Amino acid sequence: MTLIEMIVVLLIIVLLAGALTVGYARLPATAMKREAVHVAATLRAAYDGAAASGAFHRMIIDIDEGTYKVERCEGKVNIQRARDAKEEMEQMKDAAQKAAQLAEDAKTQAGQGPGGAPLSPDAMLLGILGQGQPNSAIGGSGGEATAKCTPMPGPFGKTQRLGGHPQVGFSRIWVGHLEEPASHGKVMIHFFPLGTAEKAIIELGTDTENLFTIALQPISGRIDMQQGSLARPEDFFTTDATGQRI
Repeated sequence: MTLIEMIVVLLIIVLLAGALTVGYARLPATAMKREAVHVAATLRAAYDGAAASGAFHRMIIDIDEGTYKVERCEGKVNIQRARDAKEEMEQMKDAAQKAAQLAEDAKTQAGQGPGGAPLSPDAMLLGILGQGQPNSAIGGSGGEATAKCTPMPGPFGKTQRLGGHPQVGFSRIWVGHLEEPASHGKVMIHFFPLGTAEKAIIELGTDTENLFTIALQPISGRIDMQQGSLARPEDFFTTDATGQRI
């Protein structure tokens, strides 16, 4: 073989190898596993951050947008049971409205109206008596009304987006405080100061046939990953880390 023929053969081998590498990277399983590793790292960062700082953390997942981030919250957090993600958002909206009303009531009691305008004595009296105002606890599913939440310091506090070729998205998410799995909207996974978390299952997929599952254990923060979906996701919430029923 001449030198030119050898160069041509080597060039063909390089091109074939490159094509195989690109083709392999585009396989759904490879794309999902790569994205799952990033999601798992974020879950672990939230767990470790809550345990180390003694502050409540939460991971916010926007299923429709395919994004996720971690926030650190200071203040009282009241987590309520909800049927699904839609009901959870409604609870948070109600809690935020109650908090806003309380802020206005505080101005009223201080003798100020909206914009700082002074109130009449009659209006001040009504404000002090709290007539017509519900006497209910403040705090939604994510503690929006009583806790100030800001992005977690570092890269995990920034909004991350699922990628991959083909595109990977969130399929379904099960969380301890939601009775039904979420397939749309925003979902929050909570991490507590004493080094515990909500049980959660995150299902990624490129389509309905190609799925990848991430499961978060609440006590140890251990993260299990597997190809495909869990046969019975509900069993995960009724068993401990060793598989024993609780």
